[in-house]
Amino acid sequence: MRGKALLWRGGGLLLICLLLFGLELLCGNGAIDSPAELQAVGMQKILWQIRLPRALAAAGCGALLSVAGLLMQTLFRNPLASPSILGISTGASIGVAFIVLVLGGGTWGTVALSLHLGWVIVAALAGAAVVLLLLLAFSGYLTDNNTLLLMGVMLGYLGSALISLWQYLSRPEQLQAFFVWMMGSFDGLLLEHVPWFLAGSLLLLCAPWLTARQLNLLLMGEDYARSMGVSLRFMRRWIIFWAAFATALATTFCGPIGFVGIAVPHLTRLLLHRQNHLLTIPFAWLMGAAFCMACDLLARLFDTYYTLPVNVVTSLIGAPLVLSIFWRRRKQMLAT
Repeated sequence: MRGKALLWRGGGLLLICLLLFGLELLCGNGAIDSPAELQAVGMQKILWQIRLPRALAAAGCGALLSVAGLLMQTLFRNPLASPSILGISTGASIGVAFIVLVLGGGTWGTVALSLHLGWVIVAALAGAAVVLLLLLAFSGYLTDNNTLLLMGVMLGYLGSALISLWQYLSRPEQLQAFFVWMMGSFDGLLLEHVPWFLAGSLLLLCAPWLTARQLNLLLMGEDYARSMGVSLRFMRRWIIFWAAFATALATTFCGPIGFVGIAVPHLTRLLLHRQNHLLTIPFAWLMGAAFCMACDLLARLFDTYYTLPVNVVTSLIGAPLVLSIFWRRRKQMLAT
């Protein structure tokens, strides 16, 4: 009976993802009032060059951040752990701030993130890689996960301070370009970058399954996992590397997206009523993809020509969801 229930839930979630993906292809910015105008714009061009990459970016970003949050919460055994807590998103933001500064102000500063997307991708990945290397270097000397978590938080605060200093010294046109990127958007993935994004996302999403058994043992505590032959140092470095790389890939193309890595793992466990990573990992893929595509559709619901920043929508939905889940668990604990 449990197997049938899981199949029904998985099938229903997959159907929701396909429905939302179809809506992403049908909905877009800009009102097209007449068939002549539609023919002039070219519906096929809109679908393939604008809406399809946007839908794939939303689905891929949601899946990556959700599984990254799931693994982070398993490693640190902290329900508030998320991919951004290690400072990876901040490192990518520093890289983007640097490239906007190099490109200068005026017209170049305003459109830097659209005309020089290749340099932005390289800069974001480089900034995230620096933070990743620092975390991996420290992880070899720290035996306590809480200390490592604190180290990541401090790196994030240091990066935020550097960004604030850069904002204070920058010109208004540079700040405008950087601020737009910081708000998050699924429109940053271009058609020529789709194969690279899909290949990286699929490889990253399949990799955690290889260590599902070790992740399940970590849920029982570090001492128990060690007694069962799990190398805690290897698992710590593996999870940090995976989560950092997945966060860097999502942040590079979509900007910093908040609350996905915190909210979706809790929704996944709530749906399954279990924590087996052989099940929670694929369900987190689907749940994260559906969550981000739904948020993207809601962001485009309010206005025909303009959209709300994705970060605003994910925070408005994610924060109440997390609070409601915690409140429900508190009531269950008090009842028992």
